[in-house]
Amino acid sequence: MMAPTQQVAAPARDNDPVVDFARAKTLVIGASGFLGRPLVHRLTELNADVSAMSRDPVGEPDDAKWIAGDASDPAQVARAFERTRPEIVYILTSHSRGGPDLDLVQPSVQNDVVATTNILVEATRHRCRHVVMTGSLDEPEDTTRIATPSTPYAAAKWVIGGYARMFKRLYGTPISILRPMMTYGPGQKSYKLIPSIIDALLQEQTVKLGSGRRLVDWVYIDDVVEAFVRTAAARKPLRGTVDLGSGELVSIRDCALLIASLLNRSHLLEFDPARDRPYEEARAADTLPAAERLGWRATTPLRSGLQMTILAHESQLSGPKGGPS
Repeated sequence: MMAPTQQVAAPARDNDPVVDFARAKTLVIGASGFLGRPLVHRLTELNADVSAMSRDPVGEPDDAKWIAGDASDPAQVARAFERTRPEIVYILTSHSRGGPDLDLVQPSVQNDVVATTNILVEATRHRCRHVVMTGSLDEPEDTTRIATPSTPYAAAKWVIGGYARMFKRLYGTPISILRPMMTYGPGQKSYKLIPSIIDALLQEQTVKLGSGRRLVDWVYIDDVVEAFVRTAAARKPLRGTVDLGSGELVSIRDCALLIASLLNRSHLLEFDPARDRPYEEARAADTLPAAERLGWRATTPLRSGLQMTILAHESQLSGPKGGPS
């Protein structure tokens, strides 16, 4: 899935040496997720010594050393660090549901805030060389006069960013924060927007959406993975939070129409403004920092990314050759 032309390269402006991943001890926490799985695969391609922590690693591929563990439990995190002694740590654990529902508050606190601070404590104690973590496109901007998160998930990510900045300042923990825009691609959870549209259309079901007016910066998963690899490869942590996206905005409506046209099922889309819920203003990635500091830019056009995602869903629905459909 990875674009063959992309290579791990030194940042365009910062001429620090780049780390050779061969045998580098790397711990990916939240490794069974949408970003975690392809990142683990990519790191093993680079011959990193990868340990992958997940609550339920049963059935995961054997291209890494999988560890069962819950990052919201500090004792389990401490044991994972003692066992792996990582140089590089990726924090990908997250509740990841972005709705406004009240019952999402506690899981976001537990699985984002508590889990991340547990990991940062151990990474600091073990003097890890680089910690790479994620921000959210929905969290308030740092420059917002009165920052008000729009969802429990956005609030949790905002709090985590504050903790990360504190760890960098007080303890010198080498942390980089990457903020992917609206990431999509194979392997995403079925309740997310693009997978839910594709699955419904493949099964000839009507897709009921709001107006679709919200403008989104879409970025393909393989491009995001490459940015995470490049970030850990740089010897210096990034300053501030670095956006990952195309810098271009495409409405949800236009994205849905493109999916439907690729499947020749545009007649199954229904748009109704009455279904709209409040959402934040459109945010396009500031692409300059990633280009200057990582030599990275999103290279997968939306149409191509959607085509690859559709193929993956079609393969999943059809099942393995010779097996049940």
